[in-house]
Amino acid sequence: MRSDPMQRSEAARVITFRPRAAKGAAKGPSVAPSPTSPVADLKQYQRVREDEDYRHRMIVNVLALGFCIALAVAGVWLVNEIAEMKRVQDCVLSGRAGCVPLPIATHRNP
Repeated sequence: MRSDPMQRSEAARVITFRPRAAKGAAKGPSVAPSPTSPVADLKQYQRVREDEDYRHRMIVNVLALGFCIALAVAGVWLVNEIAEMKRVQDCVLSGRAGCVPLPIATHRNP
């Protein structure tokens, strides 16, 4: 266990981060960070709320949900097919007859 004075000194330690200087001034224009924010150039990536197209976003969400549902259905079907193939294979390898039911149409003549 640590002593109480050591825990207080570690809890009060503050590390300040300084922005890095530009490595090469000839490579491109250097944007100096504002004094309030060390990362001032992120505003070029921000969008206005009015630019968002909710209709397009909802259409894409519905398509993604449909794709996920189709993928889940395909997975369940595949698992059932593999289980049925395993059951038939086990039946055949054990030497039994009549493992696969054959659809035979019976024609009745009146």
